[in-house]
Amino acid sequence: MRALHDHSFRTPEAIDCNRHAVLMTAAPGVPLTQAQQLPEPMDALREALAVVARLARHGLVHCDLNEFNLIVEPKTSKVTLIDFPQMVSTKHPNAVAYFERDVKGLHKFFTMKLKYDLGDAAELLDLEAAEASDP
Repeated sequence: MRALHDHSFRTPEAIDCNRHAVLMTAAPGVPLTQAQQLPEPMDALREALAVVARLARHGLVHCDLNEFNLIVEPKTSKVTLIDFPQMVSTKHPNAVAYFERDVKGLHKFFTMKLKYDLGDAAELLDLEAAEASDP
């Protein structure tokens, strides 16, 4: 968490830890799963996909990126990333599958729950393109 925060990822800031517990600052907003309506759903999706691509540029795949692990500020659509102990390197043998699962999960949430038509998710599923993308 500290490493991500130190690299300017929007994450809660770690304050202290003890064995399996981490005390951290509160993330502004609500879990994406609780955001019933967003003024601009596409802005929130762009933010979430930008996080996915930025992680890939840093050599990481979240592996559990879904509506429960993103905190969104409903008025601004800014996204804060949480829950990342299962992250793997983009060099991991299953990284592509994990990356695709993360992206497909976001796509499904926005189309099914928020009723926002995104079209086909196939163009979003390229880990190598995400790793090479411009910031």
